[in-house]
Amino acid sequence: MSSSVPEFNAIKQREYRSRALQFLSGLAFPATKEQILAFYTRKNTPMELIEDTMALEPGSFASPTDFAVAITAIHAGREPHSWTSREIRD
Repeated sequence: MSSSVPEFNAIKQREYRSRALQFLSGLAFPATKEQILAFYTRKNTPMELIEDTMALEPGSFASPTDFAVAITAIHAGREPHSWTSREIRD
């Protein structure tokens, strides 16, 4: 297994961003990282999104779009996990 981070192309970025936004449906913004994590936990969000959210700096996000940009940037720089859901991995 290579130690380099695999390419996270534009299509995969849009897919990941859409998935992150899908699980935010119903959350009022602005929202803090902690509020987003609590909301994600109640919505049975995939662990990959929760872990990427945990890696964000503490703070508040003015809109779902602001959050999606931040979490996508975190995800783009991470090694994929063996437990990554098939929808995100493929």
